[in-house]
Amino acid sequence: MGKSQEKGPLQYDLEVPAHTVPFEDVLRKLSVSQDSGLSEDKAKNRKNMYGPNQLDEGPGVQPFRILVHQVANALTLVRHPCKERCHMF
Repeated sequence: MGKSQEKGPLQYDLEVPAHTVPFEDVLRKLSVSQDSGLSEDKAKNRKNMYGPNQLDEGPGVQPFRILVHQVANALTLVRHPCKERCHMF
């Protein structure tokens, strides 16, 4: 599965992605109150099921690495057809 298709905890509880349906339907399906959120029991159950809501201990965002990935993108590696004739490249 690609990054955009990976399923997070809420997606297992829903038939369709949450952003594609009205929020009232999402609240109802997940048995959540808009005003008070999850009950303490439901929050504990979800924490036991999915783990704590925390970031991993990874290195975080590395701007240089992002730049390298963007420059090395396959589209930028395609040779321009007029490279020999143009002085732009």
